[in-house]
Parts: sequence; C-alpha cells; structure tokens
Amino acid sequence: MRFFFLFIVLFSSYSLSAEKTSSNYTIKIAYNDNWFPFSYGKGESVDGELVRAINDLISDRLGVVVYNYGLPWKRAQAEVKSGNFDVLITVPTRERLKYTYSSQSPVFEVKMVAIIRTDSPLTKVLNQEPFSSFLNKAEACDTLGNGWGKTFYNELGLKAQLTNSIESCLKMINAKRLDFTIQAESSLKSNPFYIKNKMDFLILDEEIGSMKFSILISKSSRVGFEIMNKLEDAFKIQNANPQ
Repeated sequence: MRFFFLFIVLFSSYSLSAEKTSSNYTIKIAYNDNWFPFSYGKGESVDGELVRAINDLISDRLGVVVYNYGLPWKRAQAEVKSGNFDVLITVPTRERLKYTYSSQSPVFEVKMVAIIRTDSPLTKVLNQEPFSSFLNKAEACDTLGNGWGKTFYNELGLKAQLTNSIESCLKMINAKRLDFTIQAESSLKSNPFYIKNKMDFLILDEEIGSMKFSILISKSSRVGFEIMNKLEDAFKIQNANPQ
C-alpha cells in the first residue's frame, strides 16, 4: 500500500496559528460510504484513512469545523453539485470541474494495480511482457463513479464493463466472465471477497498508475472557497520557503 498526504507534508514545517480561519465556519464534506479502507460508513459514522487525513488537514490545522458524511458515491457527488455539501475529496475529472473548483495540488494519492485470476492465461506471458501491454487484449471491469478509471480507459480507447462495487468486479473475474480490474491496491487487499478467495486471485506488482485526489469545492458553496485560499496560501509559502 502506498499513499501520500501531500498537503499535510507541506504543512508540517509551516505554522498556521496566525492564519487560522474562524471556527465559526463549518465545512460539509461528502464521502463515498463504501470505499474501504479510505472512506466507509453511512452518515455521520463515516471513517477511514482519507477521512482522518483530511480532518487533520482542514479541521486540526486550519481550525475549521468539519462535518463529514458518508453517502453512496453517486449521491455524494450530486449533493456537492447542488451545494448541499461543500466539498468532495476525489479525482478532478472534467465532469466534476463543471460544478467544483479544484485545489492546485493533490492531497491524497493511491497506487493503482491490476488483479487477475491465478489461472488466467495472462499469467503465462507476464514474465515476458508487462501487464500494461496486454490491456487491449483482455476484458476489463470497473466500478461506477470511478473517475480515474473512466479517464484511464478513454485515453487508451478501451471500454470496461461497469459494476456497482469492487466486489462485483472480483466476482465476475472469479467466474471467468471478465479478465481483470484495476483498483487501489489497499481496497483490493482489504476486500472481504478477495480475502475469502485469496488463492483464486493474483494482484500484480506492476503499478498501472496512481489515483490523485484533490479538494473539490462546490461552486455553490458559501464557505469553501475561503478554505481553499488558506490551503493554497500555505502551499505557496511552503514552496517559497523550503525547509
């Protein structure tokens, strides 16, 4: 597993004590309620590595009250688009940028890898060629709402069959209906279906890419843009004064 809290690292040597935003502000963040271990849990019970990292960045360091809420991913995006929630932490796709402003730099990054069946014909040739060279010869599965995946396959001129969850993709691969899926390494390794059927799968070492998350603030938000300015100001000061 590999992930980076980029803004947090940048802030580690820069004190924001004199720059704290008023705690009168409350910023509402909508998270995917089904993306373990990064964000999971419905409503106010949402938790995960991504949730805790962003809390540290926005709440603890900027002194802003943060309200986190877990929702089905499609609804979470719709709530931010409508302005009912202020922020998404996700990939800034072209579609999302129609209704949000994005931070200049990513705040979270995860390694993306492929998973196949252990008895897949691909295993016989992977010692000779990287998996990426076989993408156009195999059938892919992806999850609805995965902006990184949509961009990735579109750029390659490929189509992936879409399902509603990583587990659904794994079940289709296990049933030999599809060949592979590319997902965050941690999400694959922590998935209950993978854990239960681990001997049937092979997670490849090759890094296919990385999913880089930014802070996306609703264009309808009344408080989010000021928070964004604080983040960007701190980022610029850190770059100008490297430690």
